Amino acid sequence: MNDLKVQCWAGEFGVAAGLLLVAAMPLYLVRGTPPPLKDPVQFAEYVTRNNTNFLTGVLVDTIYIACFLVFLAGFVHLIRQARPGYEGLFMLVFGAGLLGGAVTLVGDTLTGGAALNTFGKAVPTVVRALSEAALPAFGAIGLIMITLFLAAAGYAISATGV
Repeated sequence: MNDLKVQCWAGEFGVAAGLLLVAAMPLYLVRGTPPPLKDPVQFAEYVTRNNTNFLTGVLVDTIYIACFLVFLAGFVHLIRQARPGYEGLFMLVFGAGLLGGAVTLVGDTLTGGAALNTFGKAVPTVVRALSEAALPAFGAIGLIMITLFLAAAGYAISATGV
């Protein structure tokens, strides 16, 4: 595949990932404010009311991450073509992006598990535990990986002129 095709594919999948990310935002807003996690029964009722919304969000996030990974592979390929001597930087960009996507998918898996638990008789402690386990993936751990990716990508863009 030539560089022009890689550039087109990376651009198209990057735009698709961005659109999916924007499309997913209203799904989080229509759920309303969640009750405190310290009351598992009330929290399980909240997840039960919004279980389809949670699972839709997981599906959209999964497709978003798939599009992001195609963009990421194309992006790293284009940077590598521009400056072959920056191998460590390419690996950092790809690794941080890949890990950021993986952490997001782990959080989505835990959230999806909590939502799936509510289709029968919800077990409040399970819903709470899965939801709490997802928090670091969408919080500090996920944000640190995304920050590392964005910093490395920004440096790679400025260093290579891509």
